[in-house]
Amino acid sequence: GTAAIWDANTGERIASLYDGGLVQTVEFDSSGHRLVTASFGGAARIWDVRSGKQLAEFRHEREVTSATFNDDGTMVATSSLDGTACIWDVSTGRKLGTFFHFAGTRMTAFGPHSSSLATASDNGLVHLFDLNLDLTIARFEHARGINEAIFSDDGRWLGISSEDNMAHVWDLRTRSQVAYFKHTSALRVIRFDNAGNRFLTVAGDEAMVWDVHSGELLKKFVHESFVTRAAINADGSRILTVSPLNVATLWESLTGRKIAQIDLGAEISSVSFSMDGKKALLTTVAGTVDVIDSDLGKALTQFQHRTEFRFETTASFSPDGNRVVSNAGPETVIWDVATAQVLQKILLDPVVAMVTFSADGS
Repeated sequence: GTAAIWDANTGERIASLYDGGLVQTVEFDSSGHRLVTASFGGAARIWDVRSGKQLAEFRHEREVTSATFNDDGTMVATSSLDGTACIWDVSTGRKLGTFFHFAGTRMTAFGPHSSSLATASDNGLVHLFDLNLDLTIARFEHARGINEAIFSDDGRWLGISSEDNMAHVWDLRTRSQVAYFKHTSALRVIRFDNAGNRFLTVAGDEAMVWDVHSGELLKKFVHESFVTRAAINADGSRILTVSPLNVATLWESLTGRKIAQIDLGAEISSVSFSMDGKKALLTTVAGTVDVIDSDLGKALTQFQHRTEFRFETTASFSPDGNRVVSNAGPETVIWDVATAQVLQKILLDPVVAMVTFSADGS
């Protein structure tokens, strides 16, 4: 029921935030000065990063499943198992709007420039709201519950995955479906590249890259067993996939060429690319974090958490890609990408679930 804020340069704990329930999500605003938490205690809370002071509380009748800031940090959108999504004014704490789903609401996402909001629920409905007009401008129906809904960076496309093994791309200018992608098993991952031209879907033993505009399948990447995790880099030129065989595969997305297979000798718990797409991170349950060159697939550096911490490891790059923050169980470490030198180490009780940098990396 707690979240903690740390200074990335000194390792000093700035604040401990008691949320009153199991914390589901944490997110910094774009300035890095405030943090929003969502918890199963039925509330989302805004905190001052420097002082740890609670600035606002947004309550629902049931568990809050997500909370996210808009681009400029003036609003927060929350979703809840009470069947509603709400928008709140951060400075006043006032509720600006309530959107009813009549089923558990799992997620919300602001569109670019905060002009729209997408909300998704267990009954297969995704609502798109125009926040300037205060109107529901589109409703996208799916046969089963929604797993994920994401905007492309330019705000033109909305990608949706549902429990009926379908992925859909909707054109938000015309409010029409431009493509749908049918898989034979449950979708695990959907992602746009930064330009919004390519769409990655992962289901079963296949990862597929599609052309967003035409819906054409560009490349299919077939694996010997089902794909557990995947990521696409910023320009869409590289795909990284993971199988249960402790192997990650780096692919060239345009040609389908296999660049490298990386056997880490332990179950891989997360994969991600740096913001510029030139490096990739692979973490394992054995407490290792590997930095990989995205062009060649060669290992650049590896960090090993203490051997007694055999927990599922997570990690993320700093915005400039020069540092990594990683955690394994109670141990959180910030380290230099080039040398793997430890810059800060933090031991926590209880175990840490996730780690992330603020937008300015501080």
